[in-house]
Amino acid sequence: MVEEADRLGSAVEDALGGALPDETSFADVATRVMADVQPDFTADDMVACLLTAADYPDQADPASQYGEPGVTLWRGAGFFIDAYLHVTPNTSVHSHSFPGAFMVASGVSAHVRYELPAHEEVATGVVVGDLVVAEAEALEPGQVRPIPPGFGLIHSVVHVDRPTLSIVVRMPGTEDNAMFGFFLPGLGVRLDAAYTTVARKKMLLLDTLLRIRDPLIGARMVTLLDNVADASAITLAGKYTPWEDAPHIAEILNRTRHRDAPWVTPLLRAVAAGSFASSGANEPARPRDRMAAYTRARLAPDVAASLMADYDART
Repeated sequence: MVEEADRLGSAVEDALGGALPDETSFADVATRVMADVQPDFTADDMVACLLTAADYPDQADPASQYGEPGVTLWRGAGFFIDAYLHVTPNTSVHSHSFPGAFMVASGVSAHVRYELPAHEEVATGVVVGDLVVAEAEALEPGQVRPIPPGFGLIHSVVHVDRPTLSIVVRMPGTEDNAMFGFFLPGLGVRLDAAYTTVARKKMLLLDTLLRIRDPLIGARMVTLLDNVADASAITLAGKYTPWEDAPHIAEILNRTRHRDAPWVTPLLRAVAAGSFASSGANEPARPRDRMAAYTRARLAPDVAASLMADYDART
């Protein structure tokens, strides 16, 4: 696997002609090279690599927040190559802080690309605007798609096969193109603003309180929300919402200092749309059934039917 990563990285360096990558053109370069090279990676290769490797290059994501796990395989001047193993279908809609390209190397994934025709930043790190499906497709091994930075690509990639392997050729992220997570139909949160160190600790505490069925969860949730900024409050509300036997989030928000915030109505719309449902909960065993469950829950009927037809044609 390391040899294939070296072959791909060297081909990208050749395409750059010895120059450092440029943010405005790197997505096109990475997409073209990866599609031409067609690196031969499999999930078994990833497992073998992780089992036997004594060391890795400097890791872009040392804690493996992305992937199960994710690993940086190769580093060059100004860009690197990551590989991500996936088992849990992650239905999150997101943008990226970097330019690059991704390829499905093993398994089949549902790829839905969205557009955000207009949006407004209503609080620090919080945007509101209706997302529109631009394209829905099933990606099979060898297919490559560009990753323009920022809102140039807002998408979800649902990995329905177990395992699925994806490869990403990318530059480092930049603060100007901070990564956003989106909750359909139209609420976006800048992740670095939401997941501060303090907020992460509060999210872990909320997990604990919910798991022990704390009888004071309603009052404690009000206190948690009152002591974080808007972006973190939305993320905490998202973690709280899927739990049963707890006061509804609308009731909770109405008791907080955020009650009149302009993101509250979009948040409640996202709750009603099921955007905060727990990923992987009670998921079907068969890949096609997982694909069908995802499309029914998240997409309009005509888009869902088109995506299922594309999936059936590829499997």
